[in-house]
Amino acid sequence: MDITLCGKKGRVCADTGSSHSIAGEKMYQVFKDKGIFQETTLAMSLADGQQTTGELFTTQVMIEIEGRSVLTRFIILPKAKGNRTLLGTDFLIFTGLILDVKNACWYFCDNPTHKYPFGEELTPRP
Repeated sequence: MDITLCGKKGRVCADTGSSHSIAGEKMYQVFKDKGIFQETTLAMSLADGQQTTGELFTTQVMIEIEGRSVLTRFIILPKAKGNRTLLGTDFLIFTGLILDVKNACWYFCDNPTHKYPFGEELTPRP
């Protein structure tokens, strides 16, 4: 999905396996340059079931997606390198964004006839 935040365009992935939206390394750099995050301690359960508590950053920013502006909370993992930005189920629920995997598209629940194709696959990183 293509989004705009802080005046920068980018491509992100919807992740139904993530309960929270996670800022990737490039997005973290944008937040860092603008100084728009705060440090906090959070307990997390990772995809492999491992539980950890660590120092993280959080922020809230407006995301523009297909003409809509949505205030979105991001968790930032400052030590992660090469990670991509993920829009978690928090974002999907709040925006009413529906993923239609069978037809490779998505739409907003209040306008199911206007469908947006999934973006092209991102090139895998070495």
